[in-house]
Amino acid sequence: MVNMKKQFQPIRSLIRGLEIIKVINNLGSVSISEVSSQTGIPRGTVHRMLETLLLENYLIKDLNDNKYRLFKNISLLNDNFKESDWVFSIAKPLIEKLCKKVVWPISIATCNGKEMILRETTDNNSPLALKKISGGFKVPILGSAAGRVFLSYTSDINRLKILKNIENDKTYKSNLLSKDEEVINSIINDVKSKGYSDFARSDLKQSVFAVPINTSKGIIGTIALRYIYTAIKAHDIEAKFYKSICDTASKIASSYEITLNTK
Repeated sequence: MVNMKKQFQPIRSLIRGLEIIKVINNLGSVSISEVSSQTGIPRGTVHRMLETLLLENYLIKDLNDNKYRLFKNISLLNDNFKESDWVFSIAKPLIEKLCKKVVWPISIATCNGKEMILRETTDNNSPLALKKISGGFKVPILGSAAGRVFLSYTSDINRLKILKNIENDKTYKSNLLSKDEEVINSIINDVKSKGYSDFARSDLKQSVFAVPINTSKGIIGTIALRYIYTAIKAHDIEAKFYKSICDTASKIASSYEITLNTK
């Protein structure tokens, strides 16, 4: 007897569209080239799909850097959109305002459970950014100011999960520190006693000064200032800019909570 049941054929275009959404969700903001590189999908196809998602309000395009980000209709698919939403609609305007005041580049980072992802930066607006970076740049938890701040202020349960996630991950050398309880406790005590973390990044040719964005529901991310450590010292950054950075973090947290309460 011949089996008349047709073999299921997945819709390739739908699969590609979902792959693109996953990449944007992971990186925060993307260019056509970045999506093509991450997915292997031809640039022309990526462009058409991005523009289609843009037309349907699943994405928004920032004309300053021509990068695509998740937008409001994504919330109809998954509540996790809230992270991308607050970063773009709340945090970005505030860090751009802060950048005008301090001149040094400012960034917002969130944690994906294994590393920190810079969701937005003001590098294009700062003449002091030696190496310009944009949304999607990843840094290690223990090898970055943002990561150390997030680890210090997150809940005990989440901290243990993060440390467990990275203890056998060889992506970053600093992940080896996750098994040293004495080192971890020292980092946490240092960050909490000062209210910030300052960490030199030789790859960026700058140091990073980061503070938490704390809400009543816990830390949602970090805000950081990058500076040239040969031009200004950490204690001068603290004296000149700590209050302004913390004020911006508080405004982000306050607006974030108001937005949650209105949804």
